[in-house]
Amino acid sequence: MGKAPTHKPVKITPLNKADYITTCWQYAAEYEKNVLSNVVPANEFIKLAVQRGQADKKRTDIFFDREAVNRVFEFFGFLRIAHKNKMVQFALQPWQCWILQELFGYYYLNDEGEPDARRYQIGMLWVARKNGKTKFAAAISQYMFNYDREYSPKIYFAATTREQAGETLDACKEFVTDSPVLRKRVKVLAFGLSNKLRGIGKLKTVQSKAKRLDGLNPHFACVDEYHAHPDDSMFNIF
Repeated sequence: MGKAPTHKPVKITPLNKADYITTCWQYAAEYEKNVLSNVVPANEFIKLAVQRGQADKKRTDIFFDREAVNRVFEFFGFLRIAHKNKMVQFALQPWQCWILQELFGYYYLNDEGEPDARRYQIGMLWVARKNGKTKFAAAISQYMFNYDREYSPKIYFAATTREQAGETLDACKEFVTDSPVLRKRVKVLAFGLSNKLRGIGKLKTVQSKAKRLDGLNPHFACVDEYHAHPDDSMFNIF
């Protein structure tokens, strides 16, 4: 085990777009460096993931789209969350910046050599309790719902109970009510969100019984508390 990390989150004073994005890149690079140098305690699989990301940037069949990641960071800079009775800018942590970089940056190249499909269609995130997992998942969901250039995006949350899935939905609703940018775009409903500026976009929870969910066509889906599900049926449906 190395020393505890000394980094700090994005300052509470809101950063402008350029500074927020620059800070996120610095945090992602810092996380990679600190994982590999054992400054940040990390298991073998995290270290391998960091090494894989560094190797991927040298591959010729994969394109790393820095502008695509900039767009994700930009969106997070719009979000506001409660902190000590104040509404503040979403304070991305270095590990979160790195995850966003990896998930949204890599694209496979098509036959013409142009970026095509995202390399990562699936991400599995294991985080200890009280590390902001729900807020982070909700923020990613809001990006996919509002800013991912998908027409009529369908976003779904599932957990072992509807109440558990509702925790993430509630966090999504809070982002809307607390962020002026989202309030202009999104309507908060009793059981979800709608976005008529993007076709007939919807964001909602679904039943925990996968056999009742055939026919869904999600742009993004989040399965919460995956370890508590009895099998992979919910994952397979999505």
